[in-house]
Amino acid sequence: MIALLEFFGAIGVAVGFLTRFWAAAIAIEMAVIVFAVHLPRGYFWNQGGIEYPLLWGILMFAIALRGGGRLSLDQAIGREL
Repeated sequence: MIALLEFFGAIGVAVGFLTRFWAAAIAIEMAVIVFAVHLPRGYFWNQGGIEYPLLWGILMFAIALRGGGRLSLDQAIGREL
């Protein structure tokens, strides 16, 4: 399930198709990864810490709030989630 989310979700966010849905799903996934896997290892990425997944989680959260923008497929079809 995670592999499908990361594969199709990344494509969806990149082209702007169902952007808010995919970005929110990936942000939730990154939050789980941060707290379940990386938190005990500290902050810095070179020690296996939360820095890198936290960055991607915050980025996906911001994209989920803002949407795909004017060059997205969501905008081209006239519907946004």
